[in-house]
Amino acid sequence: MSWRATLAKIAARWLSEMPDMFAIPWPPNIRLLSENIAMSHLQNPIFHDEDKARAWFEARIWPNGPFCPHCGEAENVTRLNGKAHRPGVLQCNSCREQFTVTVNTVCERSKIPLTKWCMAIYLINSSKKGMSALQMHRMMGGSYKTAWFMMHRIREAMREGKDVGRAWRREQGRRSR
Repeated sequence: MSWRATLAKIAARWLSEMPDMFAIPWPPNIRLLSENIAMSHLQNPIFHDEDKARAWFEARIWPNGPFCPHCGEAENVTRLNGKAHRPGVLQCNSCREQFTVTVNTVCERSKIPLTKWCMAIYLINSSKKGMSALQMHRMMGGSYKTAWFMMHRIREAMREGKDVGRAWRREQGRRSR
């Protein structure tokens, strides 16, 4: 049982045991505060379901439909389905290049699931004073090295005036030589 669920049960028990003079009359159609504590933004399906996370990224990155990041074509793009292709792969019929929603984003060329990327982006943006990679590692699970890698990419993307995707491709090219 999570700490939020435990806290919700304790708050509900405390509210039910209060004397009547301190009790707050709750209408039946309004949830108690303790139930709202148990409900969290982290229970959103994009943090647990890979297909919903991909759909969320596609809606943010391609609001007018997918386009090829290689040639810019928006009309002749085909979604590839079947056992031979991983989920979310598209192909441009003009330049014949394959791509996903992660191309030119912080998620590019990483094997970390999109659900983890969504959670990391949410946690960093919702923390008031920032977050360390160790804290991210504790909250998300996985390894410290993965949390550190994600934090650095997200922080780099948050800097103003940076085209992150191109900078990483240049860096990858230098490393492979």
